[in-house]
Amino acid sequence: EEDNANLLRNLNNKEEALRNAQVTFTFIMFFFYIYLLNLERLNAKSHELATLTKQVDLTQTDLKTREDSFGSKVKNLKIRIVIEYLSGTSFQQRVNDYEQQISRLRQELAQLKREKEECERRYTSQLGELRDKLEQSNNNNRSMQNYVNSLKTTYASVFNDSVTPPFPSTTSYSRFSTATIPSVYP
Repeated sequence: EEDNANLLRNLNNKEEALRNAQVTFTFIMFFFYIYLLNLERLNAKSHELATLTKQVDLTQTDLKTREDSFGSKVKNLKIRIVIEYLSGTSFQQRVNDYEQQISRLRQELAQLKREKEECERRYTSQLGELRDKLEQSNNNNRSMQNYVNSLKTTYASVFNDSVTPPFPSTTSYSRFSTATIPSVYP
C-alpha cells in the first residue's frame, strides 16, 4: 500500500510536471511565433531601406547629371558670347539676352540645389527612422530570444534534463543591425 501511495505521488508529480511543461511549451510557441513575426517585419524594413538607398543613389546621379548639364550650358553660352562679340552683331542686345539666359540658368541651378537638399533631408530622415525601427526590432528579438532561452532552461529543469525539448534550438537573427546599414551620404 505504501508502494501504491509512492507510485500515486510520483504519478501526480509527473502529471503536474507534464502540465507545467505543456503550459511552458505553449508560451514558448507563442513567443516563437511573435519572434518570427518580428523577423518578418525586420526583413521587410531591411528591404525598404535597400529600396530607399537605391532611390537616393538614383536621385544623386540625376542631380549630378543635371548639374553637369548646367555647367556645359554655361560653357556653351560663354563660347557663343565670344563668337558673337567677334562677329559684331548687335552686341548690346546679345549681351542682354545672355544676361537673361545666365540669370535663368542661375535660378535653375538654385532650384536644383534646393531640390537636392530637400531630397537629402527627406532621405536622411527616412533612413534615421528606419535605423531606429531596425534597432527596436533587434532589441525586441534579443529580448524574445532571452525569454525563449529562459523557458528552455525552465523546461529542462522541470524534466531534469532527461527529456529533449520538443522544439529546435533557435538561430540568431541578429545579422540585421544598424551597423551594417551603409551611409547614404558621404
